[in-house]
Amino acid sequence: MSRQSKFGKQLKELRKALGLSQQEIAEVANVSRFSVISWEKGRGVPDALQLFDIAKELGRDVRDFEV
Repeated sequence: MSRQSKFGKQLKELRKALGLSQQEIAEVANVSRFSVISWEKGRGVPDALQLFDIAKELGRDVRDFEV
């Protein structure tokens, strides 16, 4: 499994566990919902600042993610 796929799986699982929508993650990362969909499907990863904001929203450390 690629790093992008692992990140996408982690993001989707955490987001759902916390009851957050893709749109809410998109707003935190200042991207479109379609970017979040792409990340969750393993078609890319957020940049460092976006990852920091997402991790903060999910109550995680950026080092918890495989990117």
